[in-house]
Amino acid sequence: MKDAGLSQIALAIVKNKQGEVLLVKRKNPEKGLGKSSLAWVFPGGAIENSDTPEEAAVQETLEETGHYIQAVSLINKRKHPHHPVHVHYLECKLTTEATTDLIDDHEIEQIAWVKIHKLLDHMSDLDKKVAKFLGIVL
Repeated sequence: MKDAGLSQIALAIVKNKQGEVLLVKRKNPEKGLGKSSLAWVFPGGAIENSDTPEEAAVQETLEETGHYIQAVSLINKRKHPHHPVHVHYLECKLTTEATTDLIDDHEIEQIAWVKIHKLLDHMSDLDKKVAKFLGIVL
């Protein structure tokens, strides 16, 4: 399901015991087609070299948030409708409550645990299968 010429990215969908989802706010929102802009996003990043989507999601989440996670399963993959990337959405879980220092602090403005029912206040384009996984009706 790879689209020729598109970057591959992996995003971690991480829920905590309080019914919140982990998000990061980029210092420089990514502009897409039309007026679309990605500021608040699920943590994650590019799948590089021989990394699997799971490895990329785990590593990028640690670098962007300081949270240690484990990939559980693939929720969905799709070509993003507003950005030239192919996205792998992965269900992930926290492996510990402990955190470490951010590596990508130059890219991240804020890290937040957002109540699931408030997620659409932060994101304009939520993948339908991710929404279903989180119990959100679009």
